[in-house]
Amino acid sequence: MTLRASPALTALAICTLLGCSSKGSDAAAHGGATSGGATSGGMATGGTASGGAPGCVFANSGTSTGAVATGGVATGGSSVGGVPMGGAPLGSGMVPGPVSTRCDGRPIYKVNPNGCFLQVEPPEFSNGGTSNSETPSAGTGGVADCNFAHDAGYGDPLYNDAGDDDECKYHMSWTSTPVEKNKPFSVMVKATNLQTGAPLGNLPDQEPGTVALSRIEPFVPCDPVHLAPTSTLEDQRVTETGPGEFSVSPLVFDESGRWEMRFHFYGDCFNNSATPHAHIAFFVDVP
Repeated sequence: MTLRASPALTALAICTLLGCSSKGSDAAAHGGATSGGATSGGMATGGTASGGAPGCVFANSGTSTGAVATGGVATGGSSVGGVPMGGAPLGSGMVPGPVSTRCDGRPIYKVNPNGCFLQVEPPEFSNGGTSNSETPSAGTGGVADCNFAHDAGYGDPLYNDAGDDDECKYHMSWTSTPVEKNKPFSVMVKATNLQTGAPLGNLPDQEPGTVALSRIEPFVPCDPVHLAPTSTLEDQRVTETGPGEFSVSPLVFDESGRWEMRFHFYGDCFNNSATPHAHIAFFVDVP
């Protein structure tokens, strides 16, 4: 008589031999220097592992505060380690971390939709003559962190996949196709006016066909002269796919580690407090 082992028992035996319970955390340990607890190699961020023994499924695949096997990261508003994920797909390079509160308790800017090229804004759009832009940050714990170094005109880069721009004019979120070194990928963006909730679109004094999202500027924050390949900046195409929705491609990262993507809205407008011009940056980890 021939004895045949069940597939479930066979899989369990293989997983036991390969040490599934430890492989995920081991894989999360490599990838480069850490910043705020997130590795810069595109591997573990907020306790998410991209490793794990082949063919093994972790019992806690889905939401977890520990290691999560590839394919088990929670999306669609769930969380990993208590951090909202917002729906970014696996492999998007999104870096989980503290949720930005930069606009909490601060006045929302009144954006003049007809003020793209005005040197002096009417009084109703003066915003009190103040600026909401953040001052440069040294990171956390009082220790200088080059990932948070930036020009005074910009706010700190954000973790996760959604937030408000540097001057509290707009709210945006992003997703992407898988991010890998030297492989083109696309970024999808949604953006709305913080004061009105309206999706961002072309302005009356802009050229017809101009879209609200001007471009994405990718660079290495700890090596700011390291930009994305020249072809990425020259060939980058921004397409409006719906009201306040945009697709940008191709983008390419030519180095593994921690990057930033800075999104520029209405880049052709003057950069005054009430003009539509705005910018916001997010961390991206590249494996």
